Parts: sequence; C-alpha cells; structure tokens
Amino acid sequence: MNLSLLSRSESGGVLFFVLCMCSLLGFFLSASRRGKSEWRRSRPLPVFIQLQRAIILAVESGMRIHISLGTSDLYGIKGMPAIVGTRLLQTLARETVRSDRPVLATCGDGMVGILSGDVQRAASERAATPEVYSSQLSQVNGLTPFSYVVGAQPVIEENQVAYSLCIGHFGGEVGLLIEACERGGTEIAGSSDDPVAQSILFAAATEEMVAEDLYVAGFSLNPDPFQWATVQTIDLMRWVVIGLIMVGVILQLFGIL
Repeated sequence: MNLSLLSRSESGGVLFFVLCMCSLLGFFLSASRRGKSEWRRSRPLPVFIQLQRAIILAVESGMRIHISLGTSDLYGIKGMPAIVGTRLLQTLARETVRSDRPVLATCGDGMVGILSGDVQRAASERAATPEVYSSQLSQVNGLTPFSYVVGAQPVIEENQVAYSLCIGHFGGEVGLLIEACERGGTEIAGSSDDPVAQSILFAAATEEMVAEDLYVAGFSLNPDPFQWATVQTIDLMRWVVIGLIMVGVILQLFGIL
C-alpha cells in the first residue's frame, strides 16, 4: 500500500513538472510572437562568437569546419547531446553549403551518421546546390569510443580543418581528438554531458565552453522564437529547482521534514 502511494506521488510530481514546463514554454513562445524582440537579444557567448568568425574565415579561405557528434546513439539521456549537435550541424551546413569546403561531420554511431547525412543533404537541396552533397561529408569513423577517435584523427589532419567543434557524448578519449587538432593547428571547442570529457575540453580546448552552453548552441548561432522560449523555460525552471532544494534544506534544519 505504501509503495503504491509512493509510486502515485512520484508520478504526480513528474506530471506536475511536465505541465509546468509546457505552460512556461507556451507562455514564452506566445510572448515572443506578440511582436516583442527580446528573443533576438541573446547573451553573447565567446565560443559561438569565435565560431561565427571561423565560419566566415573558412568560407573565404577555403578551409573547413568540423563537428564531432560523439559516440552515443540517439536514445536515452546520452543521446541528447547528439541531437543538440545535429541541430547545430543544420545551422553550420546552411552557412557553409556554398563554400568550397562544406562542414564535415564525424560520429561513432550509425544512426547519428544517417541523421547527419540527411541534414547535410537537406541543406544542399534547400540551397539549390544538390551537387555539393557527398556521403564523405558525414562519416561514421568507428563504433566504439576509441575506434572512433582513431578513425577521426586522420580526417581532421587531412581535410584542412580550421575549426573543430565537439558536441556530443564523449569520454576520456576526447583528449586524443584535442591532440590531433593541436598537431594540425586547428582551433577546438566543445562540450559534453560526461564530467570527464567536459573537464578535458574545458582545460585543453581553445575556447572555454561549459556544459550548459551545449543546450543554447543552436539559439546562439541561429536565434528563433521557439529556441528563445526553450532557453527561458530552462533558466526559470533551474531557479525553481534551486529554490525547492533550499526550502527543503531549511525545513530539514528546523526538523519539519
């Protein structure tokens, strides 16, 4: 009986949280569509300012942008960074499709590779340049973390990569990618949901990028009302959770809980 009540209370809490998220998302989305322009003024993130400059330089000088989508699949919590990275790839593909060297995507999962290839193909068709697309622009370089890194290293070194972005699920093997970029004089930035990979990227990458920047990457490069509403909802719910934790701590100090 107690287990049943506990299960119901947990389900009710999850449902309440989801309803709050949906309500806030709808509120901010409607606010952005009432003619307000706040969503166009995003906070400046140095890493994405540098990436925008790298895109311009790559297009002008014939260099290439590389994005690594990690080694996880699209399912579960570990798949979220790959989905965010694919959304970012869509923006990069649209910006570089008319250059001599379009953006190059590598990953360590077959499903992510298919999805990234579809994104690249859609960008070339939207720009009326279907001949630009090549299957070599989206590569699956290995199906395990270290085999992926071993396969991705020569890709970075041989394709005149000016800027490499690591957005996905990685482990300690991301340090080998950073080493390959340093050998080729390639600037690198990235973020991951894994604490080990995040600490390596933060310490060794050219541009500093914390884990939360991962989820505003698409909005920083290509702002739109829906992404603005998503970012505002995440920020507000974060403060709500912090407030609830503080209230719980205070109640425990006074012996109420």
